[in-house]
Amino acid sequence: MQTIPLRDFQRSGASALKHPDQPAVLAGRDSEFVLFPVTDDMRDELMQRLDDLRALMLLHHGQNLAAQAGGHLVTDEEINAEIKAARRERRGRRSKK
Repeated sequence: MQTIPLRDFQRSGASALKHPDQPAVLAGRDSEFVLFPVTDDMRDELMQRLDDLRALMLLHHGQNLAAQAGGHLVTDEEINAEIKAARRERRGRRSKK
C-alpha cells in the first residue's frame, strides 16, 4: 500500500497517486486517511461494510474503556441493582410533576 503525504495530495490531487488502482494512505501531521479505489458495482456494499467496520471498532473501543475503568468486574447483580435504582428514581421524578 502506498503512503502519500497529505500535502502532496492537496497540491497535486489524483496525480500524486503512483498506483491509482491500489489503496493508498494519505498521511497528515495529525491524522491519516485511506483512499480505496471503488467501482460503481461495489460502492454500496463497500459503504455498508465500512459502516459495519466502524461500528465494530467503536464497540471494541468502548469495551476497552470499560475494562480500563474496571467495568468488566461488575457482576450481573450489581448491574441489575443499578437499573432498578435508576428506574425507581425516574418514576419518583415523574410522579412529582
